[in-house]
Amino acid sequence: MPNVSRWDPDLPTDRTDPLAGTRPASPPTRHIWRLGVDVRRLLGVRTGVARVVHSMLTEWQKLPLPFDEILLLSPRPLPAGLIPAHPAFRSVVVGPDVPGLLWEQVVLPARVRNLDVLFAPSDTMPVFAPWKRVVWMHAYSPEMAASFTWSARIRWEPFARNAARNADAIMTSSLNILETMEAGLRRAVPRDRVHFAPLAADARFHPREQEDPELQAARLRYGLSDAPYILFVGKLSRRRHIPELLAAFQDISPEVPHRLLLGGPNLLQLDIDGLIAELGLTGRALYHGFVPDADLPLLYAGASLFVLASEGEGFSLTTLEAMQSGVPVITLDRPNMVEVTAGAAVLVPDGSAQTLARAMREVLNSRRRQEEMRRRGLDRTSVLTWSAMARQTMDVLWNVASGT
Repeated sequence: MPNVSRWDPDLPTDRTDPLAGTRPASPPTRHIWRLGVDVRRLLGVRTGVARVVHSMLTEWQKLPLPFDEILLLSPRPLPAGLIPAHPAFRSVVVGPDVPGLLWEQVVLPARVRNLDVLFAPSDTMPVFAPWKRVVWMHAYSPEMAASFTWSARIRWEPFARNAARNADAIMTSSLNILETMEAGLRRAVPRDRVHFAPLAADARFHPREQEDPELQAARLRYGLSDAPYILFVGKLSRRRHIPELLAAFQDISPEVPHRLLLGGPNLLQLDIDGLIAELGLTGRALYHGFVPDADLPLLYAGASLFVLASEGEGFSLTTLEAMQSGVPVITLDRPNMVEVTAGAAVLVPDGSAQTLARAMREVLNSRRRQEEMRRRGLDRTSVLTWSAMARQTMDVLWNVASGT
């Protein structure tokens, strides 16, 4: 765990306190370069963005760092052991602990000083701040916008538009994602400030033999035993067609020995167990809520098929993880997913039960098709690495901070 400190605005100003005021106790011999990182996402359930942040911080620890200090800024202490100790890393609690956007927009810029640049890794950043700002923007297509409530959009979109317009630099995974985000936000992004760095799957995701003892133990924990299974991992949101996926599985279930395993936070508060029972799938379709990070590589590696019928995704981590685990993928034919999968997945035109059932039959009934998709998925993910993404991001942050 990095060193932990709390920012207390009443402490005397001292150049040893990177978050204090601007008057040094003695003349500095050289400038102390400081990068701040908003790590709030690491405090909650570690889904997509949190896993991106964690992987990036882990890779940064392997690089020669241009910054003297990297301050991990959060309203509460990070979980013990989450980030390994590193000489340049320091975890800083910036209170008070208030709801997300309020902390980002008010507490963070009011209490934190002496940063050269802030890295905001989740689409928004402080509107007013005494330091330079780099934001990572993941995805926000018109389809994604339509899946959120009006109240959620009215709270979030103005801050995302501000980031798109005013950040000193914008990081994103691809030109396609940038263009769909512009359509979703209805805001053009200055191209001269945009930098691209594709995401990647962590090295923990890789093919395993089905006899692997850890994999067998995971199967038992999740009620799968020796049965083959189809996997969905992700938040249960409107755009991901979960009821249709269950109906598609009901359609094919008499023809295949597979079970369907759903894993992810139930944002819609769907009565998943009730729907499973209504469809006559009790014991065949299983919902396990949030899947601990340590179990994900095992569940991917054991799956026969991964299905993500989403109307809007960024540079989808779950899809990359499935492909890197040697698992065939079915997803929707949407521009971002075309780019992510690069010919390695079955792309279907819509998320209806009939369309998904037809694609699942096609893959599960053809061993040759499965092997071809495994090979293509592994080839695709072999060219995407976290080390390259982390290095590109650090280069952008340093160039913004140093003015080079």
